[in-house]
Amino acid sequence: MLTFEQVNPCCVELSQLTFNITVDQWDQAKILTQLTTLYNIISSDNDLVPANLVDYILVPVAKLLVQFDQLNVTITVKLLSILNHFASTTWYDRFNLNLSVNLFPFINHLSQSILNIDNPTHSQILLIVETFHNYTQSIINQPYHNDFFNNRDNKFILLSNLTNLVSSQLTILNFHSNNDIYIESTIISSLNRFYSHCLNFDQGEILSNILPGNVSHLVKFLCKPKINYKLIMESLTLFEFLIVTVYNDKSLSLLSTSFSPSSSPQTHRTEKWLFATREQVKLAINQSFPILIKRHNPQINKQICHFIRELLLRCFKSLIPICEDPLIKYLVQCQFDSFDKLISTNTDLRTTIYKGEYNYLNDLLNTLSSSVNLNQLDNIRSINFILTQNHNQVITYHTIDKIMKQLFKSLTSINKPSSLVTAKDNNTTNPNLKVISQSKNILLKDLSVSNSILNSAHTDKERINNKIWSKDMEAEISKLLNTMGQFINFDSMTIESNITKLNQVNDLSTQNSILWMILNVLPNELTSLKDSQHGDVIDMFLNLDNDNHAEDNSSLTLQNNIEDSCMILLEYGTNLLQTQESINNFTVLTYEQERLICIVLQIIQRSCQLMKKNFANELVDYLYLVVGNMASTSEIIRSYAQSCLSTISTMLYQGSIHSLLIENIDYLVESISQRLNMGMTQHVTSVLMIICKMTGYKVILQFSDILETLFQILDYYHGYHDLCLQIFQFFEIVVNEMNLKYMNKEAHLSLDSNTINSNSFKPWSCTNELQLSSLLKSKLPTVTDELNLNQNDLPFKPNEPKDFKEYFDAKLKIQEIDEDGDSDDENEDKNEREEEPRESDTIEWVSPIPRESYKLLIQIGQYGDRLLMHNSKPLRIQILKVIRLTVPMLATQYDSLLPQVAQIWDSVTQCLFDKDYSIINSAASTTEVVIHSAHDFISRRFIDLWARLQTECPLLQEVIAHHTPKTCSFAKSQLQLARKIEYPSMTKNTLINMSNMLLEGLRLTGFILNENVLKDMITVCLLVIPQKIIANESLLLGDVMYCILH
Repeated sequence: MLTFEQVNPCCVELSQLTFNITVDQWDQAKILTQLTTLYNIISSDNDLVPANLVDYILVPVAKLLVQFDQLNVTITVKLLSILNHFASTTWYDRFNLNLSVNLFPFINHLSQSILNIDNPTHSQILLIVETFHNYTQSIINQPYHNDFFNNRDNKFILLSNLTNLVSSQLTILNFHSNNDIYIESTIISSLNRFYSHCLNFDQGEILSNILPGNVSHLVKFLCKPKINYKLIMESLTLFEFLIVTVYNDKSLSLLSTSFSPSSSPQTHRTEKWLFATREQVKLAINQSFPILIKRHNPQINKQICHFIRELLLRCFKSLIPICEDPLIKYLVQCQFDSFDKLISTNTDLRTTIYKGEYNYLNDLLNTLSSSVNLNQLDNIRSINFILTQNHNQVITYHTIDKIMKQLFKSLTSINKPSSLVTAKDNNTTNPNLKVISQSKNILLKDLSVSNSILNSAHTDKERINNKIWSKDMEAEISKLLNTMGQFINFDSMTIESNITKLNQVNDLSTQNSILWMILNVLPNELTSLKDSQHGDVIDMFLNLDNDNHAEDNSSLTLQNNIEDSCMILLEYGTNLLQTQESINNFTVLTYEQERLICIVLQIIQRSCQLMKKNFANELVDYLYLVVGNMASTSEIIRSYAQSCLSTISTMLYQGSIHSLLIENIDYLVESISQRLNMGMTQHVTSVLMIICKMTGYKVILQFSDILETLFQILDYYHGYHDLCLQIFQFFEIVVNEMNLKYMNKEAHLSLDSNTINSNSFKPWSCTNELQLSSLLKSKLPTVTDELNLNQNDLPFKPNEPKDFKEYFDAKLKIQEIDEDGDSDDENEDKNEREEEPRESDTIEWVSPIPRESYKLLIQIGQYGDRLLMHNSKPLRIQILKVIRLTVPMLATQYDSLLPQVAQIWDSVTQCLFDKDYSIINSAASTTEVVIHSAHDFISRRFIDLWARLQTECPLLQEVIAHHTPKTCSFAKSQLQLARKIEYPSMTKNTLINMSNMLLEGLRLTGFILNENVLKDMITVCLLVIPQKIIANESLLLGDVMYCILH
């Protein structure tokens, strides 16, 4: 604890420097030194300074305080620091009333002196704020806090100093805080506590003296940008306390008929004062509240609502008569959720609220006379809020009708998408810009869905009106329209009257906007509509259009009306869509056409949600439209189609999209067939792909007529590469789904093969008894045979077909009948064929793939072979891919595979000599699969292929450009150097696939090739294939590779 001995020397020295001499003789430098020493002594001890010691210290300090105006600012700061320390410690709990009253003016004067200097420092500003906080808190903690300013002898002096001191704090708040949250928060909290505890004893009379300055500064602070929302809330609390306390009806003794001032003779809150000041209050509210509401902060809005609620309840007679409309407007803008409680308070307040809502609603509707823009987002939100309040004295038929007309007028006046979209949301400035299309690979991504629901969430880019309105604007307009739908009976007259407006315009953009509006008037679900319907407004609608309409609000009538409305919308939307499609067949979508399709999909989705099971009867008319648009080149359309399909499956098929498609496959097949027969091929193959991916091969079996039609299209329109490409993309899906259904891996691996296994690491190159028996019975190759192998082709087996036609007739009995021949000849041929034994019946069918499906694979391969020399690069690559998929499946019936290999070998391998590396890349992969599947049947063809590759393949010509033209042999040093070359990505990938193809051929023919040929092939492989992989293929290849590298 601080002792007398510690402070006495400084106090004595200060007394000697200040007593018995005039002020102009003071040595202020020495005084500052002693004050600094004294402050350091009392602030260094954490314990409280005893009260008697404080009184002793105040003796010289008081002498200085009396002459404060003669002292320099550093001494003033030090004096205020000492008083601040005492206020925060010794006086915090016990503070003598007389001492506190006497020191109060000095706190004000010292603060003013510091604040009046040029550019006070941050520490000086902080000292003024903390001193006021600590000093007022010390007074609040005393029993006399309510009487502090009620002392008649000192009241005037205290009030005048109070006014100046509060003004100093508010000046700092607005001009000297430098956005320091601690300083701002300390000032506001100090004023809040001080006013409520020390100045609330006379029902606001004293506060009314300082009200104007406080309100002015608070409004300035509230309107400052970038103020922390918690500070805003504290300031609003202070603002509310001042206004409600000073203008409280009870404190002003306002009667029901006239104003009667307080009976106190000293009051100045008279009727004249009221009329003069309340206009300023109205102005302050109108200046600050709109700015605060635009911050869209829920906490701030909640505080504003509390403020206005208190004004309505406690200042109804003093302030509300001049600012009722603005206050109700601010409550609406803040989404005040306790209107019903206020309305139930009393009749006058209910009338005021109804009047304010009605007036504000009319003002809002007048703002919609022009097109809706971003500045009206809050207005749209406010209109919707008033409607949701559902106050029958505010919302009448004329109100709803006016809103609908204004929305139609404003929304349909929009022509340019960029007019309502912010810079970050705007993707285009022209509504007729073409929509970017996407490839089929993207369309089919993630569509392998069986019994799961597709993702139905839409991103911001996938909004229907993303180029017309911002995300928030579209959401608020949609909410408003949906709310308006709660006041409509949905009789056919109501919807048809709006459809009539659609028929009066020819602009697609306007038609889209009106159609979207009518769609959003429909409820999201029927239950919500039933709960929100109110008889008064419904009655008005029932009596509006036709007096003959029965007044029936039952759920059955409502359901029927909504279903009728849905059917009207469905019919109009699909008709409009067909009209637009007939113009350009949607070969290139514009933005408005894309928007129309999305709106129609939403109409189908909403109709299904509302009609529920009843929509099943209408499903067949719209299912192809939904499924077809899942294959659209527009990402947005696909998103809405997926969402629509997901809703239909949920409402009608327990969420199973697979069941939805399977049970309606007949209708889909019929729709597809009709379009193909009419030559409408666009998107049809994509639709088929979607259906196949989502249902599996089981559905493909029902596509026999469609498949035949597609083959006919390939016959007649093979020159249209885009069409052919789409068909072979569909064939890819067919083959993949067939593979998933039939190609069980375990069953496939268990199939025996009579061919010789060429892997030298396996015993005698065999894997089963049949291969071993075949090896023992066969004639081992001699040197002469090996030499002759290069001259003669491998002989055909006795029963092996020489070409595809022989195989096709012998194995699958596919008869080619000449349509121009005589009928008699046809019958004769038919009888002869019937007498011939069925050779195919004598051959065991070991493939897991049924004959009809196997035949389909052969047909696909046959048409692929015919079109493989097409000049379209994407088509050729796609065909090679399909062949690559079909060959392993054909290999499950090995004898039937060989004629196919014989047919396609030349066309596939010819692609290896193309100048385009992407074609070579795909051809090499396909050739590898063919070699692997055909085994020794392809040996001679592979050897001949290598001879051509060395001299004609552009890829090999590039990698061996610096070597002899007819060999791939490298010197050891050259090979090591070549392996370090970094090839371009495409070249490297193509070379890898080419090397894999060669390795597959080497597995087959390694023992029958001479050493030089082996070295040439392995040398090419070593350029991109690791040595370990090559060595693991066989001992022979490993030995040859060793010879090359050493």
